[in-house]
Amino acid sequence: MQVAVEALGASRRQMITVVPAPQVSAAFEAALRKLGAKVKVPGFRPGKVPRQMLERRYAGYLREEVIEAVLPSHLRAALAQAGAQPLEQPTLAEVGDVRPGEGLELRFLYEEMPHFELRGVEPTELEVTEVFVDDEDIEAELTARAEAQATTAPCEEPAALGDSVTMQLTLTTADGLSESEYQTGTLGDAQAYWTPLALGRRGGEAIDGSIEVPEGQAGAVGGHLAQASGTIHAVSRRVVPNRAALAAALGHADDAAMVQAIRTDLEQQAATANQQRREGAALGHVIAASGIELPEALVRHATSAHIAGLFGSEPSDSPKFRKVVDLLAQMVRPQVVEGLQHTLLAERLVTTLGIEVSDDEVKAAAAAAAARAQGPAGADEAGEPGETPSDEEARLRHTVASEKATAALVAQMSFVIRDRVPWRERAKRSAPPAHGQAAHVHGPDCDHDHDHDDHVGHAHGHDHDDETGGSSTAALVGA
Repeated sequence: MQVAVEALGASRRQMITVVPAPQVSAAFEAALRKLGAKVKVPGFRPGKVPRQMLERRYAGYLREEVIEAVLPSHLRAALAQAGAQPLEQPTLAEVGDVRPGEGLELRFLYEEMPHFELRGVEPTELEVTEVFVDDEDIEAELTARAEAQATTAPCEEPAALGDSVTMQLTLTTADGLSESEYQTGTLGDAQAYWTPLALGRRGGEAIDGSIEVPEGQAGAVGGHLAQASGTIHAVSRRVVPNRAALAAALGHADDAAMVQAIRTDLEQQAATANQQRREGAALGHVIAASGIELPEALVRHATSAHIAGLFGSEPSDSPKFRKVVDLLAQMVRPQVVEGLQHTLLAERLVTTLGIEVSDDEVKAAAAAAAARAQGPAGADEAGEPGETPSDEEARLRHTVASEKATAALVAQMSFVIRDRVPWRERAKRSAPPAHGQAAHVHGPDCDHDHDHDDHVGHAHGHDHDDETGGSSTAALVGA
């Protein structure tokens, strides 16, 4: 069988194959017999229409029948012979002429997992932005935790903005329109148009005054000036615990112990974030250097899986909901692409470095995952739906191997702290990489000024004047 595969890019492939002439002839004769038995042509009995007339009148039909007959089995055989592993069903791009006794040329297009040369793994100096925890972060966290512990309690003081009020309200316009309603809401909220009537009043006090009722509120009275009457039934106020009460609620001996516990917690989170920044800088640098291009089919499938995970199931395919899903797909695509690139790179590093994972490491990973599953983010740590014990072990082994490979890459690099930002500003000040890349290597081919203060996410290569303290790619890949 004639099969030729041509690379059209990192993952796109073109396969040209020829269906052997005997198969084409057999399919053509079968299609001709089928046609001759059922076609009706004036002047001829069924089954007696001349072959030449059938071939001339029904050339298009015969062509389609032959293609449909030979295509499935031939495509499977051609892919197997070429050792191809398409991510999706190949697209039939071109079909040659169908002639009995001649081979039929077919051209297919498909995408495979990308092939790339691993580059950028030599010891390199990368610039990163580091986060740290200061007293203002501690105070912000104390405020957030106090707000989380806040309760609502009956209030005997005059109602103020932010208080919750329950009241019976009757509204009457000058032309006799009237509406009575039972209102519960927070003073100052956009929907609480009656806020001016309740401000400064205690529970049990009467309401008396006039108010401009917004359009769409209070039934027929909406859009009119109305006289209001009624009664404030109850006023409640949100009570935020003071520091002593908060320490007790959180299980700490006193304020000092609470502050120290929060500081330790935030510093651990900051340390984890800084490690992730180093990993991201190292992986991003190698991804940019290696030019890892992702097949669109892979990105599309991963994006669909990501969105299904957000919804808990496959989202509706209705036209109206499809627009929402398409918009969401555009939003999550950069995150999905980055995740896929990191995964592909980690898998290549695992193979290149010959990373091995022991049974004890898998057990430790399982224990850690089980412990995390008991925490607030337990749902995120649960195994895959329908996952068998062997599947779980394979997944954990793969995860540990990827983590070890990433750690080996990070250990190969050195890092310069370009900037330090407080924990509370970590999202606002996560600096973008220079030149549209995850990390930029300074070398003799650079076409810009080497001013370190103007660039973020750079990497100093061996051609730079700085000392890197590294040797070569062989140190990492064991070449």
